[in-house]
Amino acid sequence: MADPRRTRAYRKLQQQMRMQALGRLDNCWICGGAIDYAAPAHSPDAWELDHAKSVQHHPELALDPANCRSSHASCNRSRGADGAVMALGKRRKRLRS
Repeated sequence: MADPRRTRAYRKLQQQMRMQALGRLDNCWICGGAIDYAAPAHSPDAWELDHAKSVQHHPELALDPANCRSSHASCNRSRGADGAVMALGKRRKRLRS
């Protein structure tokens, strides 16, 4: 089966989820820290779409918005497909409003 993250439908979902997250100023679901929505893609503090249940193990949930979470790019990559959310490092500071 082809990776569903390489489809037009996934890119559309990713754009929609980012706009919703930006509107709510979501924090990273992994570390709880503030996400830099202005940061270039793939920089450590930039927003990245993550999945509560990994796409590798649950490809049928790749396009399910209920499985999508906001994360830092670095937290998402550190967690990986098999990573536990609670076991990761230090909590980042939240942005003040």
